Amino acid sequence: MPFKENTSDLNDCRTLALEKRLARDTNLRDQYKDFIHEYETLGHCEEVEMANETSTENKYYLPHHAVLRPSSSSTKCRVVFDASAKSSPADFSLNDVLMVGSVVQSDLFSIILRFRKYNIRTISSQPLLDETADDEAVETPTAAHVLREDFYIDDALSGADTIHDAVDIQLQLQLLLCKGGFAIHKWCSNSDEFLSNIPEEFREKQMPIPEYEANGVIKLLGLLWDPQNDLFFIANPFRQETTNDTISNRSIYSEISKLFDPIGLLAPVIVTAKLLVQQLRKAKLEWNEPVNNEWMDLETESPLLTRINVPRRVTFDNVVSYSLYGFADTSSVAYGAYIYLRNEFADGSAKLR
Repeated sequence: MPFKENTSDLNDCRTLALEKRLARDTNLRDQYKDFIHEYETLGHCEEVEMANETSTENKYYLPHHAVLRPSSSSTKCRVVFDASAKSSPADFSLNDVLMVGSVVQSDLFSIILRFRKYNIRTISSQPLLDETADDEAVETPTAAHVLREDFYIDDALSGADTIHDAVDIQLQLQLLLCKGGFAIHKWCSNSDEFLSNIPEEFREKQMPIPEYEANGVIKLLGLLWDPQNDLFFIANPFRQETTNDTISNRSIYSEISKLFDPIGLLAPVIVTAKLLVQQLRKAKLEWNEPVNNEWMDLETESPLLTRINVPRRVTFDNVVSYSLYGFADTSSVAYGAYIYLRNEFADGSAKLR
């Protein structure tokens, strides 16, 4: 790995907090052990005997921790390796001393925006290496393009205007990734005809969520998607369980950190939340000091967000021309913008999305 700093300044950041957490939670410990065992079996890690270490050896142990995702259709416990962790605020993390390379994938906003363009939508998941697209671009050019442009980490969001083209993309992706040693799975689509070509065990499992008027949804890079009705729903980002905890600076910042809005559907709510945080900063309250402002109202009203749904597709069939219309406005505390796509038909009528 290319370093930009002296690695002698890089101190080990051991996992004592993780060990204490696993000691308290036996279920989590069992899931964690299964992951480490699988990692070792695959040859991604190996046990190091502390007695064989030397004080002069250049080494670093990458800290890791568990992220629980009970709503996940596959991996409930995901282990995250944290290269930004520091043993103390004055120390360097691994990311601090590594040189930064160029971005090798499309930005999330562009990927989701393209996802909203086509008639037949498909998504899937698998490990990804960019070199695979370069190696197989001649034999599977469409799949190579999807691999470069429509993947975010290990999730693919792609599609086509016809079933034939969508199936062709699916078959090319399977062929291309198979040559790279990757298995593609968790397929999902708004088309039953497309899914009929895919065995049940390779399909994504849709989750019924009572508070949403949907037959089943899947989590999609920060959004909830109902494939059958082809609608986006907004996940409530605030705590949904009733607690007696005092609302403080600490708890509000914890809730703010959970706000994730890749395409701006939550922008009015996020702006309101950030304005409340500005008020807290001006008040210069202590970290754990109780807060009496509009935050409780925001949390109380947040379940109303589940009533909002947005069509995934922004285009229509038989359109003769498209045009974009943008609107913007400002105030003394914030500004915002919105863009509409106008679909015009042969008879002169039009629809906006």
